[in-house]
Amino acid sequence: LSEEDVKNLVELRPIFERNVVVVVDRFYSNIQQTTNLMSIVTKHSTIERLKKTFREYILDMVSGEIGPEYVERRKIVGHVHNRIGLFPQWYIGAYSLLQEEIHALLTRELETKEDVDKYYYSFNKLCSFDMQICIETYIEAFTDSMLKMNEIKEFQVGLNDSASLLAASVEQTSAS
Repeated sequence: LSEEDVKNLVELRPIFERNVVVVVDRFYSNIQQTTNLMSIVTKHSTIERLKKTFREYILDMVSGEIGPEYVERRKIVGHVHNRIGLFPQWYIGAYSLLQEEIHALLTRELETKEDVDKYYYSFNKLCSFDMQICIETYIEAFTDSMLKMNEIKEFQVGLNDSASLLAASVEQTSAS
């Protein structure tokens, strides 16, 4: 993501501010068609709460502030999605929906194909960056759970060894 991309994204902010409600409404209209996603939504939140959060998320993308705090906010999203069981394929699919909505928005709002391509390319690069951060959190969580499973397995082996030694000691004591 270059400085030029960040500049392009900031230039999109007025368009996003005018249209974020419509973009988010269309996005969630698509999400509501998917039973699996709706079961996750209704278990952990509401559509209205998610719409509000997603509007903020989208406007954050065109804030021009793509630094450590931005990355941390994306990691939090990844951790939450992982915790509630929103698998990476759903997350990536949802991003595809967002990208389609933004491309349609830019096509309506910008005058030339060249501008649509330029701004969409910058937006698409930021989407890839966001997805990378989120997927990294899934990988970290998976790795952590594998390490914990290995620790549990080692603990079980240690318990089994201790139990075997204790049984042998009891058997030896009984034989004496």
